Amino acid sequence: MKTNKLASLLLTVFLAVTLLAPALGQGAEGGEPISEQRFAALLEEAFPDYTPDSQLDAGAVLTYERALAALFEALGYTGGSASENLALAIEYDLLPGIPAVTGHAVTEADAVRMIAAFAAFREERLEQAVMEEYQRTYVMTGAAQPASGAMYSMAEDSAAYTPAPVAYVGYGFDYNSLNDESYGNTGENRFLNPIDNPFSTFALDVDTASYANIRRCFLGGCFPDKGAVRIEEMLNYFDYDLTGATKAAPVAVTTELAVCPWNTEHMLAMIALSSYTPDKDELPGSNLVFLVDVSGSMEQSNRLPLARQALKLLVRQLSEKDTVTIVTYAGTVGTLLDTTPADQKELINSAIDSMNAGGSTNGAGGIQAAYQKARQAFIDGGNNRVILLTDGDFNVGVHSASELEALITAERDSGIYLSVLGFGMGNYKDYEMETLADCGNGNFAYIDTLKEAKKVFVDDMTSTIFTVAKDVKLQVEFNPAAVAGYRLIGYENRMLNTEDFTDDTTDAGEMGAGHRMIALYEIIPANAGAQTQPTAESRYQEKTLIDSDELLYVAVRYQKPDSGEIIQTGSALASGVPADMSETLAFASAVAEFGLWLYDSEYKGSANLQSVLERALQNRGEDRFGYRAEFVQIVDLTRLLNDR
Repeated sequence: MKTNKLASLLLTVFLAVTLLAPALGQGAEGGEPISEQRFAALLEEAFPDYTPDSQLDAGAVLTYERALAALFEALGYTGGSASENLALAIEYDLLPGIPAVTGHAVTEADAVRMIAAFAAFREERLEQAVMEEYQRTYVMTGAAQPASGAMYSMAEDSAAYTPAPVAYVGYGFDYNSLNDESYGNTGENRFLNPIDNPFSTFALDVDTASYANIRRCFLGGCFPDKGAVRIEEMLNYFDYDLTGATKAAPVAVTTELAVCPWNTEHMLAMIALSSYTPDKDELPGSNLVFLVDVSGSMEQSNRLPLARQALKLLVRQLSEKDTVTIVTYAGTVGTLLDTTPADQKELINSAIDSMNAGGSTNGAGGIQAAYQKARQAFIDGGNNRVILLTDGDFNVGVHSASELEALITAERDSGIYLSVLGFGMGNYKDYEMETLADCGNGNFAYIDTLKEAKKVFVDDMTSTIFTVAKDVKLQVEFNPAAVAGYRLIGYENRMLNTEDFTDDTTDAGEMGAGHRMIALYEIIPANAGAQTQPTAESRYQEKTLIDSDELLYVAVRYQKPDSGEIIQTGSALASGVPADMSETLAFASAVAEFGLWLYDSEYKGSANLQSVLERALQNRGEDRFGYRAEFVQIVDLTRLLNDR
């Protein structure tokens, strides 16, 4: 059996587990808790060669902490703390769609799902061991190759193929003091008086990199750099049940008002945008140029090897109407694969497999070459995009933020967009990569695991690469009769001047097909019957308020990419506060509260992890891919790390 076929098999196994596991159930909080004795019996069936070192209590109710310890012990991984076990389970996707909280009771349904995930992981590790032995024995030494059936029989009952325990590599490592990662930090939006500042204007942002990067830090046992916490990207990582967008009006607005969870004397207003999702046969052809950093810094397993796997996931989604070009850069720039129809998957995957890391990083030269290839293969009316995969460490050629911004800005008006996917740790350049994506009318994601690659290139593929609305801007006007002060949570580096809203030469954010975006405002209500006063008296103007029961009015302005038509729409939000939050706002508010707590925000009020956990658990909704359940797991991991 050839090595690339074995690798393909492993990828198929991974996809089968991750695609099917969430569909098996959404966590069975309503089911009966399982006893430790019953769990031990199920473990013995799944792992007949497992003899537990520690006896499970016959009468006790099983908790996630005890379950994970026993499951890892069954795999031969011992000595991990509760936080280490939870981090490994999240990293290897061994809690698929299960909102696991270490101290909570486990239902029998979730126990069965956990055991199945661990058993599948053991088989995957076994396949990896077989492949490694094959490479060592038959590829590197040139020995005669065995039949494929013989290879798998070799693994049966053989200690040689028992997966070695995964060490807790890097756990507890302080990424923020012992490396060269860089982050921008623009501070926080403050409360503004609507008499002085009636309008709040900002550009849409649907990037998700911050959340994935934060998760990476916690899985490594440390807290993220403060500059890594961008609440808008945390909010927009998740899908929300929003409707209303159509082909004619591809962006729809949803608003809602509630009591603010971390300051009950304030209100929380949600402004949510949803974009139109075309049928697959409506999507135009794609001219995709993969621009891959193959410099020496990309050699580690979570960089170039992971990037290769991510690209293969994307190639699986493409059809004969699409084309792929691969440009690589290190000290020099080269075209690894010239423009090729995407249905030639074996040829494309072979080129992807051939990429190896080494050398310095001429990122600017690579970007210039990639745009040149994209122009040569340009599809009129199609989706023309450069997809950059890098750790952002540009050390040859143009590499300052201003030079990179000028380079990308000069290209974006040609109709070729730039999306940026970040990889790795240690020298990860968050600020530089976000700058590139913003200037290139594309999105910015961080990929730390194959599961995250699947999210970007499979679950969210259409929103990642197909744009349905350009230069999306929002402008919110607040009623001073109802609002004494307001604060936009997040979006600090996306703020615009008031006049930019109607200036269609001002660059803003793009919405992909099926994108969902959430913005939250914390609002100080005006005292009953008392008019909000200006912070300074004007010598030349007097302002008269119009009687209205509206709290605010939100306007959205964008351009349709095919026709260039400018569309502006909007809606008002009444000042009455409903008794209950919707599921969408409740979950979004939990994510925002988590971000405020992580950032140690001046405005965090009573924000705490227990409040975040409870609200997230109760409002996970359908959670088709299990990302909200994973959020619960990450918050619980944060709690464990914070209590160390």
